[in-house]
Amino acid sequence: MPTSDSAPPFSFELHTRLRDSPSLPEERVRENGGQFQARTGTITTPHGEIRTPAFIPVATQAAMKAVLPESMAAEGAQAMLANAYHLFLQPGDDVLDEAGGLGTFMNWPGPTFTDSGGFQVMSLGSGLGKVIDMSTVANPLGDTQMAPGQKRMARVDDDGVWFRSYLNGDLHRFTPEVSMRVQHNIGADIMFAFDELTTLHNTREYQEIALERTRKWALRCVAEHRRLTEQRAHKPYQALFGVIQGAQYEDLRRQACRDLSEMGFDGFGIGGALEKSQLGTIVRWCTEELPENTPKHLLGISEPDDIFTAIDNGVDTFDCVSPTRVARSSAVYSPTGRFNLTNIRFKRDFTPISDTCPCYTCTHYTRAYLRHLFKSKERNAATLASIHNERFVLDLVAGARAAMEAGDYFEYRDEFLGTYYGTFQPSV
Repeated sequence: MPTSDSAPPFSFELHTRLRDSPSLPEERVRENGGQFQARTGTITTPHGEIRTPAFIPVATQAAMKAVLPESMAAEGAQAMLANAYHLFLQPGDDVLDEAGGLGTFMNWPGPTFTDSGGFQVMSLGSGLGKVIDMSTVANPLGDTQMAPGQKRMARVDDDGVWFRSYLNGDLHRFTPEVSMRVQHNIGADIMFAFDELTTLHNTREYQEIALERTRKWALRCVAEHRRLTEQRAHKPYQALFGVIQGAQYEDLRRQACRDLSEMGFDGFGIGGALEKSQLGTIVRWCTEELPENTPKHLLGISEPDDIFTAIDNGVDTFDCVSPTRVARSSAVYSPTGRFNLTNIRFKRDFTPISDTCPCYTCTHYTRAYLRHLFKSKERNAATLASIHNERFVLDLVAGARAAMEAGDYFEYRDEFLGTYYGTFQPSV
């Protein structure tokens, strides 16, 4: 969507497509419910390239919890994602603009993303306290009923959202135009259009209302983005991704893709309520409809099986807070599954978390020492565990990318998942 020849480039170059592989087994295509959409490529931004598929670590408030940006660069991170809502509240998007943008502010030289604040529309509003993960909801609470003990902090209307700050209770207004202005000030290379996120609790009727609201907001975001891009032509070009909603309904997802495809977005985010059992199917509906030459980002996944499902079905980038969140409670990833370092069996275990992991933590510290840090409530426990978990996911995705380029993606995927979940059977 660049509006002038002088704007720094944003582009996506497609390299390899899994479905073009001459050895793609027909039975795998049938098992996947359709053609595989997996591919490799390169996203070019004013602050560098992102080789895809890629995992994007989350630095919500322009900081990864317990981890320095320099550490993430050393472990292979290609880009970082921050939250526009949080940065709007603190320190203020005007501060980031004055500092030279998000990357300069947080001392991260590479590409950056910001989400729009759409998640907070739901999480502080009708979704407060409700199940918003990928689990199937047995007894949905509906569109207006709040979870027990929760008090709504956000209210949506057709023009935008009123919400109260979680910091001090102040009342604020977000509209598509405000979200665009905030994100332009923050200065990330890739921004997302303002959308209304729904949950698995919402009815089909409300999903339709929210989807139409998101469509109209997307049009307003595009218009404001173009205006601000021209006004701020002296700044590096910022790409705008539309966000696809529609929950678990195929007709709504496909319609959203068709509607947003006509608006001139630089790429697309796939968001909203996603049941784990339908993740691949829903993502495939979207990637089948969206323009092939645009990057697709899936918001909020990081478990190995979900990652491979997303890649299989055409996701180029994705983010999640889970690697650092679980690390802070001593949970770490390993090739044979996730475990907690505080377990008594690690008290005298002087081996690394994983003897095949090249991360800083595994090359310098033992399970016994890390357990000691957690039991002693030392802050660097979270730092070291987070470094390892982020490297684990980064390497998983880099391995998938390399395997696709080499032509042995399925062998890599099957061995990785089989070993991780304890079901791998080596071929004889």
